[in-house]
Formats: sequence, C-alpha cells, structure tokens
Amino acid sequence: MIFAETMRCLISLLTLLTTYQTASGARILLKSTQLGSHILEQVSLGEELVSRGHEVYIAIGSRYPTKASIEKRGLKTLQYKFPDGVMYGVSEEYEKIVAHSIFDKGKGVVSNVTKVASQMAYDDCAYMMADESFLGNVRQLKFDLAIVEGFALFMCDLVLPKRIGIPFVSNAGFFIPWNIRIPALPSFATFVSPWTDLSDITLTSRLSNLFSYIFFNVVVSRMAPVNNTLLELYAPECQSWNDLLRESELFLAARDHHLGYSFPEMPNYISVAGLTTAKPKKLPKDLEEAAENSDGIILLSFGSTAYYFPEEVVVKFLEAFSKLNQTVFAKFFIPEGVKVPQNVKVSSWLPQNDILGHPKTKIFITHCGSNGFHEALYNGVPMIGFPLFAEQHVNCHRACKKGFGLEMKVQDFTSNQLFQNIQEVLNNPKYRSTIGKASEVFRDQPMNGRERGAFWIEHVIRHGGKHLRTLSMDLPLYQFLMLDVFFVIGVVVIAVLLLLRIVFKFLYKRFTQKKLKSN
Repeated sequence: MIFAETMRCLISLLTLLTTYQTASGARILLKSTQLGSHILEQVSLGEELVSRGHEVYIAIGSRYPTKASIEKRGLKTLQYKFPDGVMYGVSEEYEKIVAHSIFDKGKGVVSNVTKVASQMAYDDCAYMMADESFLGNVRQLKFDLAIVEGFALFMCDLVLPKRIGIPFVSNAGFFIPWNIRIPALPSFATFVSPWTDLSDITLTSRLSNLFSYIFFNVVVSRMAPVNNTLLELYAPECQSWNDLLRESELFLAARDHHLGYSFPEMPNYISVAGLTTAKPKKLPKDLEEAAENSDGIILLSFGSTAYYFPEEVVVKFLEAFSKLNQTVFAKFFIPEGVKVPQNVKVSSWLPQNDILGHPKTKIFITHCGSNGFHEALYNGVPMIGFPLFAEQHVNCHRACKKGFGLEMKVQDFTSNQLFQNIQEVLNNPKYRSTIGKASEVFRDQPMNGRERGAFWIEHVIRHGGKHLRTLSMDLPLYQFLMLDVFFVIGVVVIAVLLLLRIVFKFLYKRFTQKKLKSN
C-alpha cells in the first residue's frame, strides 16, 4: 500500500516536471515579413520568451543587415539564402521606393506600396522555401512551435510551419475579423478603412465601414500579387490563404481598445498591443548630454522604412526646427548640401522608446505606425502625426480624436504650419494631460503585451489550442454570415406568400362564382 502510494506520488511529480519543462524550455521559431518594424515586433516577443527560459530562433534572410543586434537580445538566428539583385525589405532600395510612392501624385500610395511590399514578401517566402539547407536545419532542430506573421497581405510565412509539420501561432498588426471568423459587425467595429470614423455611429459611417471591408478584401488584396503557387505546393489541402490562417493555434494582434476600436474577441484571439514598449533605458552618452543641456527634446521618426524624403520636404522640417528653443532628435536622410540647424541632431538610428521615455521629451513627430504609436502612449508623449500609408491614417485620426495631438499631411504642409502646431502642443497642457491619463490606463493591466503574448504561447505549448477554437473557425464565409439561413428563410417566406396567393386567388374565384350564380 505504501509502495503504491509512493509510486503514485513519483509518477505525479514526474508528470509535473515534464509539463514544466515543456512550458519553460520549449524551442520556438519566429518568422515575419522582412520589414524592419515587423521583425522588431517578433524580436520583442522573442526576447520575452527567452527571459522565460525558452530557446528562441528567428528566420531571417542572408542579407539582413543587423543580425548581431538580434543575437544581442538573446535570440538565435537561422539564415536562408536571399540572392543579390532582388529587392529586400530591410534595404535602402526599398526605403527609397516607399518614399517615392508617398510623394508620387500620379499613383495611389496604397496601391503602389501594397504591390511592392506584397511582391517582396512572397518572393522572400519562395527563396526561403527553396533553400533546402535552411529547411534541413529547421527540421533538425525539432521546434515545438512557430510564431509567424499572419497579416492579410503577407500570409506566405504560414507555409513554413505547415511544411515542417509543427503547430503555429499567427502574430500580426491586426487581423480582418471575418477572415478569422470573429463576428464583428461593421455597425460598430472598424476593420481597416483609413477614412471611416466610428466615433459617431451614423448610417454614413456604417456604410463606409462595410464597403471598406469589401474594398480591402476584393480590391486591395487583388492589388497584391499573391503567390498561390506557394499555397498549392506546401498546403495543397487549403483552398485559400485564409483557410491556412485559421489553422493557427492563436492569433496575436498588436492592437486593442486603447488606441483602436473595441470588438468581440474569441478565446484564441489575444491582444498584444505595445510589443515594443518597455521601461526606458539610459540614452547613449551623446544623446544623454544633448538632452540634459536642452530646453526639451522633440523626436522625429517615421519608422523603419520612411527614411528618404524629397529635399523640399526635409528643408521644410528643418526650417520649422530652426525656430525652436528645443533640441530635435531626427531620424531621416539629409540630402547633400542641405544645412542642418545647430539644435537638430540627425541620425540613421535612434533608440525610439528610450527617447520617448526620457523626462525631457516633449513631442513625438511620427507617421503613426503601430510600434511608435504605442510607445508614445506608453510613455505619455503627445504627438504630431504625418500618416504616410496603410493603417497609419486610422491611427493618426484616432489619436487626434482622443486629444493626444495634431494631424498634418506630409505631402501638403508649410514650415510655419509645423512650427505653429509644435507651439500649440508645447504650450497647451491639454495634450500632455490627456495622453498622460491614457498612459496610466494603458499601463494599469495585469500583464503588458509581451507578457500576455508569452503567457498564451506557453499555454498552447502545454495544452495545445483546440480548446480555444470556436465552431465558427470551420465555417465557410457564407455560413458564418448566415447567408444560407437567410436564403432558406427567404425561400420559405416566398413559398408561403405564393401559397397564400394561390389560396386567396382560389377562394376569391369560388366566392365570385357563387355570387354570380346567386344573381
């Protein structure tokens, strides 16, 4: 009896230890579109997983320029061959194409950037999947889980875990709710539209929101040169990329109600807004000295891809900055011959979150990309937004509506307008007060975005994700929207009406015949 009890305890202890090891010592593979901000989000999540005892690898192209900076954060890298002569996302060539598209008045920036970025993403996936040496290394490492990007226009990374045969989690800036079968109606939940404002729910805004969803799925997705060959080769049983996306164990979305709009969430949909936010570190010596000797800091940064602007636009920014008493830390390219004012410190890289967390930082001039947007919220810094493309218009408009700052158009502004707006944000305390209160709310959560994402990743490593999956995930869109139900109801209603018409016609005929006979 005592022996049996002892064995039972030992087995329970062994099971507990095995479960613990699976959760705290898993081997995890990360892969995202090869764009700076997208990789940064994955690396930030990976850094949190490393701190919890996991072995984390990230797959990057052989031309990725700052591999050492990733490894410095505790992640390991797996490189696949990306040939020279083909455009790579983290490159000067791509940054210049983005800048040209933003200021090209003859073409829509959305369509042009969408086409270029999507083509580049699917080319990247094709080269990755063609590298047998890379795939061999991935198989040999026997990963427990992959975390891949599942954004609507860049879903090709999903084929990697599918091909290797390991479970995967999709991580993206946002997901189109209906594509992952979340019942978010366009009457109250905005999807992606840069022109829809649901602050006031009107018939116009609801119509606009509905058509924006249709526009994105039908028009924008067709602008992107989606490579279905990859789907046919590596996931032939899936009819579409959305079918493959819905095989995800979890959906990690870098958006929530603090800066976006609320909508229903399923158990497998986890908000990880603010992945790149963190307690600010001390600035590098040169920046710290400049900050301490200043009357305040203004940070200008347009993200990881918008670095090259036309000379006339750069000059307008510098003219406005030259009139300020504050010191400006600016991340953009200075064309040859353009004079930089003494109070402007220009760099090709800046520790954005750390600068935003410095007590002397007054304003963030930004394109309103998701990472910088949340870093400004986290640190309570008011913004002047110059949205460039994609969801940045929605983000910027939303920030202004909430009172976090002002919005301007990078294609159409003057140096004096910028100077006046800087003065308004500097001297009107409502902006800092409003975003300061929002910052307190954003921070006052049991877990931040990184911790929440890591917790649920560990959860699916231990238990799998089937128990989080809803029945809606397996429904085709027409069933999810109940079109078949409404069709049946419509047929029944029409049949009943036709039957009633026949009955009434028959009764009317009998009645009139009797009346005629009686006369």
